[in-house]
Amino acid sequence: MPGKQGTADSNHAKYHQRPPCKKSASGFGGAEHVRHRFPTIPATLAALNVNPGRGLTNAEADARRREHGYNEVAVQKRHPLLMFLGKFWGLSAWMLELIIVLSAALRKYSDLAVVGALLVVNGCKKRSYR
Repeated sequence: MPGKQGTADSNHAKYHQRPPCKKSASGFGGAEHVRHRFPTIPATLAALNVNPGRGLTNAEADARRREHGYNEVAVQKRHPLLMFLGKFWGLSAWMLELIIVLSAALRKYSDLAVVGALLVVNGCKKRSYR
């Protein structure tokens, strides 16, 4: 029906409109830029010169690997001291540190020692999600 508001096609078009890309200081847009450069899967496949039916030949894959490198993320290691001190930064660490200060002010040294030990043990344990 012509002129009908709110059809599935017009809602789809409104929902999937993308804002223009913002470029970063380096001139390249980062993840936000890449996501909006090729808005559809066929456009992305065409831009990458890929046939989804046959994929890449070994020679094409080798050529792309030489040009772009392996598909991997470089692991950035932080200094061990900064990693250790970073474990004392956060809400739970701040609460324990406040308890230590209050225990010292109230001269509750046994509480200070227990909470201090908890804070140090928490800082020394290895976290797998970081």
